Amino acid sequence: MSLSLYMGAQLVRATADLTWAPAGTLHWRFLGWTR
Repeated sequence: MSLSLYMGAQLVRATADLTWAPAGTLHWRFLGWTR
């Protein structure tokens, strides 16, 4: 659980830095393993 929270926070940071990347792609890369 704590790893998924950490990765969620990193997703927010990556979304701010990588404005050119589609949000769905980033979400899958950072949190897709939780499913």
